[in-house]
Amino acid sequence: VRKEQVSIYCSHGGVTFKNVKGIMHAPTGVDYYLSPSINYDPIVCENYSIPYPNNQMLHLGYPINDTLLNCNVDEIEKVASRAGRKAILWMPTFRSIKHVVDTRCDSSANQPLGIPLVDSSERLDDLNTYLKLRRLLLIVKIHPFQNLETMQGLHSCSNIVVIDGNMAKKLDVDVYRLMASSDAMISDYSSSAYTFLLLNRPLAFSLEDFKDYKPGFVVSDIHSVLPGNLLESYDDLLIFLDQVSRGEDTYFAERKELCDWLYDHQDGRNCERLAHYLGL
Repeated sequence: VRKEQVSIYCSHGGVTFKNVKGIMHAPTGVDYYLSPSINYDPIVCENYSIPYPNNQMLHLGYPINDTLLNCNVDEIEKVASRAGRKAILWMPTFRSIKHVVDTRCDSSANQPLGIPLVDSSERLDDLNTYLKLRRLLLIVKIHPFQNLETMQGLHSCSNIVVIDGNMAKKLDVDVYRLMASSDAMISDYSSSAYTFLLLNRPLAFSLEDFKDYKPGFVVSDIHSVLPGNLLESYDDLLIFLDQVSRGEDTYFAERKELCDWLYDHQDGRNCERLAHYLGL
């Protein structure tokens, strides 16, 4: 970055309530930081070790969210045929990262198949049958940092599709278009849940390993920012899937309230605002 340039940090993953202080850092020498609203400014600063308050926060919207809000294609058709089925996107955050030199593990919970709630091949088969009877398609998008050696238990099912980083690259799958094409979403502590919030569609949070999740959170009560079904067991997962199949949505108002608190802009014109701000 040259001295005469203006640099704006667009963030990683947008909104998150995970505690990443000391793990993630904003680049040095940045002039401004994007934040979705003044309400979220303290959390941005806490997570990225930025002094607060300051005069460097810009509330223009995250440019990447324009892809989500302006999508006019069905990204799911790249990985599976809809065949009249509703699609539920499951995006678990990583639990274990394998680097060249070491391994990071954020949860001590045992997950034999590499995902929460589904702990055996028999249960996976049962889940597939449940989805089939309700004409649902479950898309499991593996976090790109996830250690894939922990995912060996998943196998191909008629109504479950697993997408890892290699498959996404091969098929040119964009995760924001994938969200936009989904009828509902399951997440957990991932920032992806708060991106999907902009669509105000059914949302569930997998909390099976809540007590075993090591990083913790940047809010005193994480349940206050979980506007959706809380999945603490396999049965909870089945209940949510059944609700989606029947078009039942009981958390519409709660999601809208949190979304309005988090995001000043929900119109898909964030790139335009940023370009105007920079005088481009």
